[in-house]
Amino acid sequence: GDGTNINNGTLTISRAANSPAGNVASGGLDIPLARFDYRANGEDIKVVNVRVSMNEESSDLTLNDGKLYFNGSQVGTTDDSVADATDNVFSLGNTVIIPAGTTGVFEYRANIEEAAGTDLAADQTIVVSLSAGTSGDATGQVSLTSLTPSASSGQTLTVKTGTLSVAKNTSVADATTVNSSGVVGAINTRIGSMVITAGSGEAVNVTQLIVGDDPATATSDFGGQFQNLTLRNGALGATSTPIATVQGTLSSTEGADYTFSLSPSITIPAGAQYVVDLYADILTGATLYAAAEVGLEFVSASATGVSTSANAYPTATVADLQNVVIASAGSLTITANASTPVAGQLVMGETGQTLATLDFAAGSAENVNVSVITITDTSSFSGSLANIKLYSNNTADGTSGLLGTISSFSSSDVATFNLASDWSIPKNITKTLTIKADVSAYGSAVSGGSHTLNLASNANVTTRGSQSGTAITETVTTATGTAQNVYRTKVIADKATSSPSGSGVAGAAQD
Repeated sequence: GDGTNINNGTLTISRAANSPAGNVASGGLDIPLARFDYRANGEDIKVVNVRVSMNEESSDLTLNDGKLYFNGSQVGTTDDSVADATDNVFSLGNTVIIPAGTTGVFEYRANIEEAAGTDLAADQTIVVSLSAGTSGDATGQVSLTSLTPSASSGQTLTVKTGTLSVAKNTSVADATTVNSSGVVGAINTRIGSMVITAGSGEAVNVTQLIVGDDPATATSDFGGQFQNLTLRNGALGATSTPIATVQGTLSSTEGADYTFSLSPSITIPAGAQYVVDLYADILTGATLYAAAEVGLEFVSASATGVSTSANAYPTATVADLQNVVIASAGSLTITANASTPVAGQLVMGETGQTLATLDFAAGSAENVNVSVITITDTSSFSGSLANIKLYSNNTADGTSGLLGTISSFSSSDVATFNLASDWSIPKNITKTLTIKADVSAYGSAVSGGSHTLNLASNANVTTRGSQSGTAITETVTTATGTAQNVYRTKVIADKATSSPSGSGVAGAAQD
């Protein structure tokens, strides 16, 4: 035959798939800047020299403590002063031999600071590359062939600080006199919310948060109106996660600060946000914050960078949080529902006829409990109606059903329902009250009688706030059904099933 040719081994170099990209933290120590895959093909290969070039592109700065690692262990000596755009040759001797058919990983690390120890400024950029080698920088261990490693380039990295910022959470609205924070005696009331944003350079550990009474608001002292102040994260209310110990009795001194040690500390990834909600109980004797005023302000935080251990909040910036309003009691507005029946006719003997639907809308301050509802029939023939029933048929809070039944209207044409148990309407929820009745049979009902059912005024309903316990003066606006006329029978006109449809032939007297 032609004989057999035996080739020497080869070395393939490429940037590793997990080579660092994106941001690095200013002041970070021993930070990975690039990774490169070395694959030995055909025979074991010894890597003798690795030539690394660091390009600090923005200002041509010299970095500190450049190190080369192979498969996680440092090889070669530390380069105390990493000159910009200059080859640094790491001589490895006999320490790195890559078996045939396997891949070894070289990783280059350095401190993100100048050689003099000054942290790099934000937005500087760094690229670490492997320069092309010379013959003999790698050697086949069987063929003893001298190999020349190829060049490869890492990703561009941007220097960022890990300094965090704290601001009012704008997604949580300020309280107003219309939409208050809560009522006197309310517990677990959200009275503020803030967003903590970590710098894009590194993750941060937050160990302490300080909030305080806003000293610029001289008319109210927070501690004299609230107790049991706590910090929470996550869902609203009691289901959210406490992140600090509750502070029970608060100082009534104007401008007092409250320091919360976070246990455990919270870690916020680089560039990510973390929402902290502030909750407190409103004292039953609270008399201030009748008008909207800033309640608390963010004062300061204690935090360190995860990579650098540097102070991540070096300069305190005070931020006002949400306005607070304390209402004396909740509110309830009663109106006609859009689905209330249009004016129509009722036939004697019909049962369970809907005569009106009314909306009961609780305000934002607290849940309200309705105990008495009085319905009026404006006709003089209320004896034509029997078995008047009230239904709660709104399922916004998962409840519905019959609230009460009265056999007939009184001689003064009213039906007063003293509910067996209070009808509870959660704050910011609207429930619909449906009024139904039977029409008396012929001989007992008055033909032609017109019936309009309504809730005449706030004197016709009794409501108390569930937390304040205070009687509520309801707002009643057009809480009225439409006229329903009672007859012995009625005529219904509808299209006959035999009515012509489709196409027809032109001609006289066509149906």
